[in-house]
Amino acid sequence: MCENKGFSYIIGLGTNSRLMSEARELLARAVKQFEESGEKQRLFCVFEYRAGSWDKSRTVIAKAEASRHGTNV
Repeated sequence: MCENKGFSYIIGLGTNSRLMSEARELLARAVKQFEESGEKQRLFCVFEYRAGSWDKSRTVIAKAEASRHGTNV
């Protein structure tokens, strides 16, 4: 509906192997920066992604965090 009306939108996507693959390098950078600084790191990247059930690609923003509590993508 949002696309049909020309609205921009943001939704959360569940993680899958393809999305994790796209974010792997970002997570590695976050971990390295955390290990060097000792401070929580939160990095972002943008890429195009098309799930099998989608009719077209969409822009995805991935977040990778590293802290003393572990990692989160």
